[in-house]
Amino acid sequence: MIASPHILVIDDDSDFREYLRIILESHGYRVRCASNARDGAALLQSEQPDLIILDAMMSYAFQGLSLVQEIRQDSRLDPVPLILVSAVLREPAHALLSDVPADAIDAFLTKPIQPAVILANVERLLKQRLVDVHRAPAS
Repeated sequence: MIASPHILVIDDDSDFREYLRIILESHGYRVRCASNARDGAALLQSEQPDLIILDAMMSYAFQGLSLVQEIRQDSRLDPVPLILVSAVLREPAHALLSDVPADAIDAFLTKPIQPAVILANVERLLKQRLVDVHRAPAS
């Protein structure tokens, strides 16, 4: 039996975490949640999700953005698709994202996010990751 894709949600808004958990689990995804970047980073040390949904701004403005950089510097996590979400930033070109390489983020979504938008992005990125894994040369 093939395991359902594992998604890690890292967001300091408990209502938004629960909203995503309900949507994703109702579509067959396994979901783990963390309420801040520190807890998210700790989970990433012990498990490897198939996709990460990360809030850009948590308890301090750059907390999520700092975690993006940590994730992309980890060769084990670098290929994991990352959806950055924000209620504050309205576009990925915002000045606060200027230090984050464009290819570090696979999708950028502005809160509030409709369930269909979340699901479409998750499905698209997981399918793309599967294609990339099958195309990658054996090491």
